[in-house]
Amino acid sequence: MTDLNLSSNKKDVAAVWPDGWYLYENGKLNGPLSADHAFSLTPESEDGSPRLVSRKGFTQWYPLQDFATLYRLSETMAQKVSAASVSASEHKSKPAVKTKQVGPTTILAKSIPPQSSNSALRRAVADAAASSVAPQSPVPRAISKVAVEQEYYLARSRLALGQLRNPWALAGGSWLLSFGLYWSVWFVSVYKEIERHTQNAVPAPKWLKLTAFASMLPLLNVWPTYRLACQIREMERQNKYTYMNPQLVLLASLLPPIAMFYLQSGLNRHWTLHAKHLILKRRADADAAASGGA
Repeated sequence: MTDLNLSSNKKDVAAVWPDGWYLYENGKLNGPLSADHAFSLTPESEDGSPRLVSRKGFTQWYPLQDFATLYRLSETMAQKVSAASVSASEHKSKPAVKTKQVGPTTILAKSIPPQSSNSALRRAVADAAASSVAPQSPVPRAISKVAVEQEYYLARSRLALGQLRNPWALAGGSWLLSFGLYWSVWFVSVYKEIERHTQNAVPAPKWLKLTAFASMLPLLNVWPTYRLACQIREMERQNKYTYMNPQLVLLASLLPPIAMFYLQSGLNRHWTLHAKHLILKRRADADAAASGGA
């Protein structure tokens, strides 16, 4: 009898929590997963970063821990509802209560049929979710570097963000080890990233590869490098801020590794600012929802 109850409880919980959950951790996306599989995992991955879950129809990612708590609560509710249904069935099997004469009116005892365990469970879970605190933001109050990078990789394709590159590795490794040849590869890649991100609002030069080759030659590299800095600043202005200083890049172009370091730092700043903006927007939406619910 106990095994049948457990099986029935699992079916009721599965009906409330359908499959199709997606899990995000360490820059990787897994799914679709069943609810039981997804919410049985630990709330944090091996490196300590929070696991996030979402599904079709959701507008954002949520911490696994928040939904796992509700899932476990629904299992508890299912057991209680099942026990209540069994108790109601036993009570129904007892002899009917005799009619009681009160004055001229006869009151008949009515036996209320027990609700189905599935519908009762849905109502119990809905009440528990409504009374619980709104899901926490998957990002701590102090925006950490790990949280920003995680958000960056989530939004990279959707916002057409460029690649994050280590400025020290570019200037101190790639440029020197390749004797400056890597500059042209990086130059073309950066221009294409800007053009794609701005949807051609900041177009690449018509003769991009020829410009990239010219930027490798001493003295001739001054003008192409300066123009690249101007393109980055124009991209920044579209987001209502300016960080890049083309005049400073003009001077730094006499030492290409320094110019490369400064330009890539500005690009990294722009890509990660998009990620920070998404974090702050989600945080503001969560605060608004919490204050509205209160």
